[in-house]
Amino acid sequence: MSRTRYTALSFLTGLLFSAVTMLTGFFAMPWLLRWLGEERLGAFRAAQEYGGYLGLLQLGLLGALLPLLSQALGREDKARAGEVLAAGVRLYALLALLAGAAGLMLGAALPHLVQVRPELQDDLQQGFWCGLLALCFWPLLPFQYLALARQRLYAVNLLNLLQALCVTGLSLYWAWAGWGIKGQYLALVLSGLIFFGGLAVLGSRWLPGAVGGLFARKVSAEVKGQIWSLNWPALGTQVCERVSVLSDSLIVACLLGTAQVVPFFLTQR
Repeated sequence: MSRTRYTALSFLTGLLFSAVTMLTGFFAMPWLLRWLGEERLGAFRAAQEYGGYLGLLQLGLLGALLPLLSQALGREDKARAGEVLAAGVRLYALLALLAGAAGLMLGAALPHLVQVRPELQDDLQQGFWCGLLALCFWPLLPFQYLALARQRLYAVNLLNLLQALCVTGLSLYWAWAGWGIKGQYLALVLSGLIFFGGLAVLGSRWLPGAVGGLFARKVSAEVKGQIWSLNWPALGTQVCERVSVLSDSLIVACLLGTAQVVPFFLTQR
């Protein structure tokens, strides 16, 4: 398949993802409001934004791994690509442990950061800690970069679409079943199995032998040096993106209360 077709597929699947998630969001939100209530749903949105800042502990590795993988695949050097992928998986495994420790401390402080009624504090805190299980997927993030380096953005879009549909279905079910904020976080974690599992399966086809030798493969000092020289500019960009995108609901929750996060979020949509 030519690059033009890959680009067209990526564009069309991106449009499909936007359209389907918008429609399902309009369908699901009234039911979530009915079953969760504005305060629970608003607190969940605000806690999600706090949790999003844990992503800064990825230290901008996307900006390092993606060009290195693209360079290796452009030269058809599968050994080099496997080495970069293995380095990325190991680094993300270590960073996931660091983010987990930071997440536990953030969860302990969450009732003071997101103001809710006392009877909702345990649900909020326990739900946030359940959401930290998603950090187990961080070591698989390099497979997403492998897909982008191979110009398979359409595959990422389709897996994102399946994940979004799964999140919506599970969120609705667990809201109806009375699982509260914990159910919303569990929906996010379980749906991640579809996205990251799919990426790992596809990655093993695009780069045969890569999955089995991730932790056994030797990584050269050159590759390590290139990763740590390229990630810092990307981290600066990532900080700016996080602050600009993951602040609105936090400000609304602090000034107006968590219940006002929901109409604000819906107006944005």
